[in-house]
Amino acid sequence: MLSKKYPIIIGFDLVNQEDEGYSLLEHAPNLLNKEIDYYFHAGETNWYGTTVDENLIDAVLLGAKRIGHGYALIKHPDIKEMVKKNDICIEVSPISNKMLKYVSDLRNHPVASLIAEDIPFVIASDDPSFFSTQPLSHDFYMTFVGISSAHSDLRFLKQLAINSIKYSGLYDKEAALKKWEMQWNRWIQIIVDQNFPKIVSPFIVPINDV
Repeated sequence: MLSKKYPIIIGFDLVNQEDEGYSLLEHAPNLLNKEIDYYFHAGETNWYGTTVDENLIDAVLLGAKRIGHGYALIKHPDIKEMVKKNDICIEVSPISNKMLKYVSDLRNHPVASLIAEDIPFVIASDDPSFFSTQPLSHDFYMTFVGISSAHSDLRFLKQLAINSIKYSGLYDKEAALKKWEMQWNRWIQIIVDQNFPKIVSPFIVPINDV
C-alpha cells in the first residue's frame, strides 16, 4: 500500500464545492481499486435527490473509511444501513452546520438519529478559526448540551473521545488509546478526590500498568 511505502501518507481526502454540482462519481475511474484509505467529504446539504446528497452513495461504494459531514445521511436509509454495517465513521461539525444555516436549532440536528441508532461518528470542528471557536472543545460542548439525549452523561463524552482515536488515521491506535485511558483515569480520580474523598470512581477503566 502507498501508506506502507510512504508512511507519511495515511489516506486520501477529496473535497469539492459540492453545491455547484460536482460529484465523486466524476472521479470514480481514478479512485477504483486503489490501495489507500479514503476520507471523503459528502452530503453537506439540506437538499434531497441532488448530486450533493447522492455523493454519500458514491462515497460508500468507493469504500470511504470516514465521511466528512454526511449531513443528509438520514434521507438515505439504505446508505445509512451500509454505513453502520461497514463501520464507516461520520464526521459531525455541529457549530459549522449551525453557522452555515443547515440547522437553526441544534436539538433538530440529524446526528441525534446517529446517536439513537448507534452509528459511528466523531466530532470535528470544520473551520474553528473562521467561526472563532476553540477546536473540538466548543463542538463537544454543543453536541452534549444541544444534541445528545437528556439522559446522556459522562459516558457519552467518553465514547466521543474514544471514537476520535478509534476512527482516526493513527497507525498505532492501541497505544494511543492506552495513553488516553491513563490520562482519563487520572483526571477522573482528581475530580473524585476533590469532591468525594476516598471513593473510587466507577468511570475509571482499570489498566494493568497504571
